[in-house]
Amino acid sequence: MLFIPTKRNLLASAFTALFAISASPALAHNHSAKSADKAPFTIDHLAHMANAGNITVSPDGSVTAYTVSKPRNLKAGDDNGSPDTHLFVIRTVNGIQGEPVQFIGTQGSVSALTFSGDGQHIFFKSKRDGDENTSLYSIALAGGEATKRFDYDTSIGDYHNSSIGNGRVKEI
Repeated sequence: MLFIPTKRNLLASAFTALFAISASPALAHNHSAKSADKAPFTIDHLAHMANAGNITVSPDGSVTAYTVSKPRNLKAGDDNGSPDTHLFVIRTVNGIQGEPVQFIGTQGSVSALTFSGDGQHIFFKSKRDGDENTSLYSIALAGGEATKRFDYDTSIGDYHNSSIGNGRVKEI
C-alpha cells in the first residue's frame, strides 16, 4: 500500500509527535512518581523544563523529526547557560507510530531541521567539535555519523535543501 502524504496526514503526524514528545521520558521531570511526593509547579521549575520544537515531517509522512532543548543545570556547576538541543525521530510503520528515539544528542546542539527530497537524510545546523562557526550537517535515517555538508567563514544563518532526492544540497 502506497502512503501518499496529505496536509491532513502531515498535520496529524506533527500533532501526534507533539503528544508523544510531551509524554516522552526525555521530557519528564526528575520527580518521584508518587502523587503524594509531587509538589505544585512553581516558577523555579521553569529552569528545568525541556522544550520541543523544530518539528518537520519526511516527504512520505512516515518519519517525524524534532528537537528537544534541555537547559543546563547551572546549580550543579554546568559551564555554559545555553541549553543543549538534541534531535529525536519518531517513525510510523504501517500506520503504527513508534517510540521517540534520540538520534543525535552527544555532540553540540542542532537546529533548522529539514529532510532531503528522498526522505533518507535529515539536514541540520550545528556547531560541533572543530567548527569555528555553525555549519550544515546531515545524517542518514539508516544511522551512522553525521556528515558536515557545508561550512563558511561565518555561521550559516539559513539554508534551502532542494528536492533532488539524493541527499545533496543544491542551495544554501
